[in-house]
Amino acid sequence: MKGGRIDSVKVRYPYSTMIPAVAAVAMTTVWLRSSGNSAASWLPMIPAGFVAWTLLEYLLHRFALHGIEPFRRWHLEHHRDPAKPLQTPVLFSLMLVGAFVSLPFALPDAHAPALFAVGLCIGQVSQEIVHHRLHRTDSPSNRWLAARWREHGYHHEVDGNAAYGTCTGFWDRVFGTSPRQDRHIS
Repeated sequence: MKGGRIDSVKVRYPYSTMIPAVAAVAMTTVWLRSSGNSAASWLPMIPAGFVAWTLLEYLLHRFALHGIEPFRRWHLEHHRDPAKPLQTPVLFSLMLVGAFVSLPFALPDAHAPALFAVGLCIGQVSQEIVHHRLHRTDSPSNRWLAARWREHGYHHEVDGNAAYGTCTGFWDRVFGTSPRQDRHIS
């Protein structure tokens, strides 16, 4: 670590997706090798984990990346130059994925939490892919992606205290941080 800074080791997209992707594959492999697994009863935990990720992503972006050091400082670098290739501190990814992976081991029945953790990891990978795309394209032709692009642009260009969701605007609507219609960018 250069200068003793904990954020000195960073990974650029797409390599930043490797930690959560490997964790998702590892957790799925462990789950598949466990006895007593019924796919029909446990597989819904993956989409549940993905939905939970969208809430977690909103909360992390709003409260950690915009309010808690050193995360705030790291994130402000991105706000200062959004066109610069995205870089994720390895420590941040390891801490996040470490929390996901340890979840099943903290609970007595590890089957559901293991697949829930897989959904969280898939959510993290999806968020990184979408976020990268939002900064690397003009207004997309896909309706969903175009809506995400507009709201993320609003967050960067109009009001950094609104539009925290990357994969969805649902939590912004729930928590009252949706972009104001009168100041929306086109």
